[in-house]
Amino acid sequence: MFPFALTIFLSAFLLFQVQPVIARFILPWYGGSPAVWTTCMCFFQIALLIGYLYSDVVARRIPAKVQALIHIAVMVTTLITLPIIPRAALKPTGVEDPSWSIIKLLLLTVAPAYCLLATTGPLIQSWFAKNFRGRSPYRLFALSNLGSLLALISYPLLFEPTTSIVNQAWMWSIGYVLFVVSCSWCAVLTLRATKEIAPADCSTAALIPKGISFLKLLAWVVLATIPSVLLLAVTNELSQDVSVVPMLWIVPLSLYLISFIICFDRPAWYRRDLFGTLLICSSLASVICLVQPTSLGFFGQFAIYNTMLFSAVMTCHGELARMKPDHESLTLYYLMMSVGGALGGILVVVVAALVFQRFHELPVAMVAAIGVTLGRWIWVRDGVSLTRVMLAVSILASSAIVVSSYYLQDLIRLVVVARLGVVASVLFVALSLLGWQHLTRKFLPPRLLEKSTAATRMDQLLWLATFGVVFLFSLWLVTNPSESGALVSPLTLAVVGLIWGVGLYTHFRPVVSLALYTNLGIVFAFFLIQVVAVGAFFGRSQQQGKTLELKRNFFGICGVGEHESPIHGTFREIFNGRIGHGQQFLREDIKNKPNLYYGPDSGIGLAFTEHPLRHTGKPIKIAVIGLGTGTLAAWGRAGDSFIFYEINPAVIELADRYFTYRQETPSQTETLLGDARILLENDLLQNLSREFDLLIVDAFSGDSIPRHLLTREAMDVYRRHLAPGGIVAIHISNHYLDLRPVVHALAHHAQMTPITVFDVPERSVAGNERLYPSDWMLVTDNAEFLKRPRVAPHLTEFQTPPVLWTDDFGSILQVVKIKIPGN
Repeated sequence: MFPFALTIFLSAFLLFQVQPVIARFILPWYGGSPAVWTTCMCFFQIALLIGYLYSDVVARRIPAKVQALIHIAVMVTTLITLPIIPRAALKPTGVEDPSWSIIKLLLLTVAPAYCLLATTGPLIQSWFAKNFRGRSPYRLFALSNLGSLLALISYPLLFEPTTSIVNQAWMWSIGYVLFVVSCSWCAVLTLRATKEIAPADCSTAALIPKGISFLKLLAWVVLATIPSVLLLAVTNELSQDVSVVPMLWIVPLSLYLISFIICFDRPAWYRRDLFGTLLICSSLASVICLVQPTSLGFFGQFAIYNTMLFSAVMTCHGELARMKPDHESLTLYYLMMSVGGALGGILVVVVAALVFQRFHELPVAMVAAIGVTLGRWIWVRDGVSLTRVMLAVSILASSAIVVSSYYLQDLIRLVVVARLGVVASVLFVALSLLGWQHLTRKFLPPRLLEKSTAATRMDQLLWLATFGVVFLFSLWLVTNPSESGALVSPLTLAVVGLIWGVGLYTHFRPVVSLALYTNLGIVFAFFLIQVVAVGAFFGRSQQQGKTLELKRNFFGICGVGEHESPIHGTFREIFNGRIGHGQQFLREDIKNKPNLYYGPDSGIGLAFTEHPLRHTGKPIKIAVIGLGTGTLAAWGRAGDSFIFYEINPAVIELADRYFTYRQETPSQTETLLGDARILLENDLLQNLSREFDLLIVDAFSGDSIPRHLLTREAMDVYRRHLAPGGIVAIHISNHYLDLRPVVHALAHHAQMTPITVFDVPERSVAGNERLYPSDWMLVTDNAEFLKRPRVAPHLTEFQTPPVLWTDDFGSILQVVKIKIPGN
């Protein structure tokens, strides 16, 4: 048994450690975007599916002796792909599609070895079942998840902080060679244990074993898909506003694996009522995070989202484990689970990016997890009945009506068919609830029903009044299309809520049996699904005012909104995620003046106005990493030159279309597409130094500065591109991270002086809401600049120890702000 356990453990350890290793390796190549991890995860899930498909075909359709020989040959072949170090030639240039570039890179580096590792779990368990008759192979599945968990935990705690990324790749490659030796040992044992070569069953019926229905296959896939979607959606949510580091990937993935270990090795620990209740409560807390994302600190959001994820994956995997078949169908079972995992990755990385303009996959997956969990519970307990189906359909229809009425306001206002659809849907919910009430009460024992004729008449009057309200609502909606746009959503919600209130009141008022309170609990739980759905989706409409355009791509979600200021008039704002990254007022006298974080007393304002070249009348040369609206061009003068580096093509497109800072500045401007660090490094390879007088790092994604722009190696690149006396200005305003220790360490490494400028504009003076508080750090060795009267007061001693980030290591735990809700 030892070689089988060793092989399972090694394969699982290597399978999951290669994921953070390779993703960490290529993360700086793609601008530190959270989509690097989700794209890698999607690729790995599809590779896992390929491996499981191979295992299923080999284990069920090829004789055992031939299986062992084929597998040994395949393993030896994959050794030629080692070591798994991406070649520099695979670095992106900035013009290709990042997702396809990452997939190509993974195909050429880790795909063969990963797919081979993915075959190990099902195939080795199948061989184990043949070698050890009567012993359950599912304990090996739990062991494999333990190996995977140890791989994930050990990476940020042991491997990442102590070894370089190149050494990590070499260590993994050596471990893979050891795995090939161990797995070959198992193959030899299987060869010896198999006395004869039985003919393979090639019939079509053998594709699906007896006793496995299509409905069961579908259930396996669905119960595996929802956790996969939630895993990637939660990781996206946590990474979009905080620096993208392995810890934010590994904790959710570890919880995902822990659920497998518990459900398959300790099935008694899974309780439907406990984890179902935890799922509903944590989903409601997650809605709060979605609606008010900055009201909680990083740790608060981190705890809530991961609690919701763990409760969801426990319920789904718990039900999945209770549906596991005998060992004859084991490989098919794992194949369907891998289909669900791959499908979840595709839904998040591909489908959601095409269908949703915002990150709606998280609330969708939360609602699906609650619905499937409760549906499975009802199915197992009571089977399927017409009354329960009617109730479930009514709840889902109610959620769909309310959410659709919000997102389709313009369509409802303009298209009569859409208005009639809302009317029909609301009427359907009312009739469905009335029918549910009638049928369930019809089957109750007479002794449980109230005999009062007056009460019965009151119920009838309540329903009559409800249908009257539905009729008036329908009449208003159809006859007043021009007024229905903004009011249709709240009125639809009010009418649907009235229908549910009357339905629940008239149904449960006469019931005196304690047994039926269980049904009331189920109804209440399903009602909470609506609360989660409506709250989460409404919480996703973060931007106030009018949205002019919204774009979602590999680098996240960005858009342009138009707003009204009571003092300064109309202005436009570009936003990324939930954070605004620049705005421009349309009023001519202030149209091209710096605003927001770029005012005259801000750190960047000092860098421009107090630069020694400004006082001698000479032009300056400026680099800006991160375009936004191009506001910084407003500081330019005739003769100055700006180079804007922007990795996201959607930002360039929006800035060109809706903002005029770069077009109307007297300076010369140039915009380069691609990751700034890669472009600057390429210049140095060609012995080209840009000789910037001011280099500005303002590359936000949501509320996060990409970490690879704040490492020791990045600072070396900046230093070589600075002119004598040049200044590096870094924008460190952040809700979650205190980046001062990091920039101080970079300044000391470059033998330069750092200053910190906290600017809190007096908004009470002349109603100056155009300027926001900002935090900037300026790093320079320009003694003349540091002596300027407006600069010198900011030369204060920083007490906190510096934190030096490198390309090989950088822990955000050292710089996370501890935030108390309400403060």
